[in-house]
Amino acid sequence: MLKHILIIVFLSLLAVFFYKQVGVALHFVDYVRNYITHGLSVIFAGDTWGRYVRDVVVLAGVPIVVGLVVNAVYWLVEKRTMSIVVPLIWIIWVVFLASMH
Repeated sequence: MLKHILIIVFLSLLAVFFYKQVGVALHFVDYVRNYITHGLSVIFAGDTWGRYVRDVVVLAGVPIVVGLVVNAVYWLVEKRTMSIVVPLIWIIWVVFLASMH
C-alpha cells in the first residue's frame, strides 16, 4: 500500500512540474478522439443516437485496438503476451473518458 501511495505522489509531482506537456498530451488525445469520431460520422447517422453509437465505438474500440496492437508487436518480438495489456487498455479508456465533453 505504501508503495502505491508513493507512486501516486511521485506521478502527481511529475504532473505538476510538467503540466504544460501533460496539457499538450491531453489536447492531442482529444484531437485523436474527435478525428476518429468525425470519421465515424460517415458511417453512423448524425442524430443523437448516431452520436451515442460513435462515442461508444470510440470509447470502447480505440483502447482495445491500441492494446491489441501493442500486444501483437510485443508478441512478435518476445513470443509471449504482455502482462500489462489489460491495465493499459483501462488507462487509455480512462484518459479517453476524461477527454470527452
